[in-house]
Amino acid sequence: MGLVGEANSLETTNSIFVQQLNPAANHKVICAIDFGTSGIGYSYAFTKPNSEIDPRSEVFPNKPWPLTEEGKTSTSIVLKNDECVAFGKRASEFMSSKVRSNQRNEYQYFHNFKMQLYMFDTISNLTMLKDLQTGVELPAVDVIGECLKQAKKAFMDQISLAAAGTGYISDSDVLWVVTVPAIWKDGAKKVMRESAIRGGLINSTSSSSLLLVLEPEAASVWCLMNQHFKLNRGDIYVVVDCGGGTVDVTVHEITDENKSQVKEAIPVSGGDWGSTAIDRSFFQFIKDIVGTPKYDLFTKDSRAHLQLREEWEKRKCSFEDDDTETTISLPQILTNDYDALEAAIESYNQSNVPAIQLDSYQLILSAESMRKLFMQTIDKIVNHIDDIYQRNSQAKSIVIVGNFANCKSIQKAFRHKFEHKRVSIIVPPNPGTCVVNGAVLVAHRPSAITEHISRFSYGGAITDKYDPKVHVPSPYRVMITSDIDGTERVRSCMDWFVRVGEKMQYGKAITRTYLPSSSKQSAISVQFYETSSTDVIYASDPRCKLLGKISTQNLDYEQIRDQGVKYHILFGASEIHVISEDPKGNKHE
Repeated sequence: MGLVGEANSLETTNSIFVQQLNPAANHKVICAIDFGTSGIGYSYAFTKPNSEIDPRSEVFPNKPWPLTEEGKTSTSIVLKNDECVAFGKRASEFMSSKVRSNQRNEYQYFHNFKMQLYMFDTISNLTMLKDLQTGVELPAVDVIGECLKQAKKAFMDQISLAAAGTGYISDSDVLWVVTVPAIWKDGAKKVMRESAIRGGLINSTSSSSLLLVLEPEAASVWCLMNQHFKLNRGDIYVVVDCGGGTVDVTVHEITDENKSQVKEAIPVSGGDWGSTAIDRSFFQFIKDIVGTPKYDLFTKDSRAHLQLREEWEKRKCSFEDDDTETTISLPQILTNDYDALEAAIESYNQSNVPAIQLDSYQLILSAESMRKLFMQTIDKIVNHIDDIYQRNSQAKSIVIVGNFANCKSIQKAFRHKFEHKRVSIIVPPNPGTCVVNGAVLVAHRPSAITEHISRFSYGGAITDKYDPKVHVPSPYRVMITSDIDGTERVRSCMDWFVRVGEKMQYGKAITRTYLPSSSKQSAISVQFYETSSTDVIYASDPRCKLLGKISTQNLDYEQIRDQGVKYHILFGASEIHVISEDPKGNKHE
């Protein structure tokens, strides 16, 4: 652990973070993978060192997946002995066949599992994902890694044909981009990097061949470059990325006359209000009808659960928010006692409006009943955006992207809420591709996002000289006496680099110089923490969360006593990068 000897102010460090600031420079092609809760797909473009990528003609989609016409395939995977057996929509069909032949327990089936990462408070490479039917758990990095491996394989097959006239494309020629929700914490992003190693995209977590891009920012840049709205420098707009698991919101201000760069106007926000939240409402609706004992039996029947989930998915996606009734076929386990089901529905209708009907083993839901299921989630989204608008009433446009943006109910709700406020509601063409296409553009020119606002405070744990005005008594304060000069020191003090709400410019970094706190030191180690609190003093405070540790080893005490070790910390992008520099000029990330 080090002692702060010098705290340099914000400074440009382009010479240190060359690869991080120009990730596409040493690559021939960019492949962006949109790893969503409900679907996964990719887009790609060939890099152009001295010019911009034309979004209309030079960004290409993935080829059709098996059983899929175009766009994304399902984020579903079947594993056996840690190897992929079926992926995408094939995974669902494969499991249906295994359920029919009573071979379900031989396989692990993961579907819509990305939301498990959002639900965990603390994420690491030890985080486990659960097959919700069998209860079997596997490491998240293995499950996600296998999905990324399948996306990589599909892309490399496609690019080998697309690049036939331009030469062979190897793995090292590809800058991989993986999109992540803006509201994810740094631990979840770290899992994605570990997963990328497992999937064969990169060979180390510090590789500059992988870039994580925030989903709503990618969509914002795509819409800006395609001129989906007519705004000018200084104008503010809101991007609402409505995905399968989460809804991410970013508020951007255009910063240049060419309308090619933006900055955050307020920190990103969002919640677990994606389209799968409607699924949860539907299955809770079924539970309310049949009762807990019957529902628990149903959830243990893999075949029945899969059948109803697929049936609901079809009906959900085809709902047009008109006056048409929706018919849902129920699995046999819920209808084998037909009289009991009729009685359950009659009991449900006595205390719930609108009423539902049963006809030949099918539920009949009115349009009003369907809207009720949808609006439980949509109201949360609209109310959140309205709260943002109340605090930022200068916003001129609200842009809704993501596959969930195709939902007629959500479009109607936004127009009803905001159009009288003279805010234009924009749903761009193919809203489900805005994120993945925009991620390609962001990777090619990350400086399109010129400034972020920090959601957390970030700092390093150090041993500091005791100052009674700063180091107030606390259960977390640990006092020691220095063997260098006999002065009192305090261990695990937080040296804050960035505070909550602070603006972070792209391409700028914080530099700290740390000196040894003991004459016996031949290394200087710094642990990095984050917190959403504003009054934390000591790293051992439970409100701090450890992000990682960088240790510079095999140092000469005489040198570091006077010169210390410099730590350059790059903020302002989707990830935090740290490079240490010892007195001899050796750098380590």
